[in-house]
Amino acid sequence: MAQSIPADAAPGSIYEFKVYLVQPGDTLEKVLDRFHLTEQELRDLNPMSPRIPPQYFRHLLVKQRLVVYERIEQ
Repeated sequence: MAQSIPADAAPGSIYEFKVYLVQPGDTLEKVLDRFHLTEQELRDLNPMSPRIPPQYFRHLLVKQRLVVYERIEQ
């Protein structure tokens, strides 16, 4: 799966891809804020089966694994 860094990444920024385990109390908005991602960026990093309707993407499950990226250096 091809990965890309955020479109608005500062020149020279270094990002690391990680797997985040959804915690109790997490919401999609909390995860997006924590990793400074848009919903579309998170979708692109975590493609789902085309048979699964997009609205189900918004329902996170505890212990669900999500690929995210995190800036580790600028």
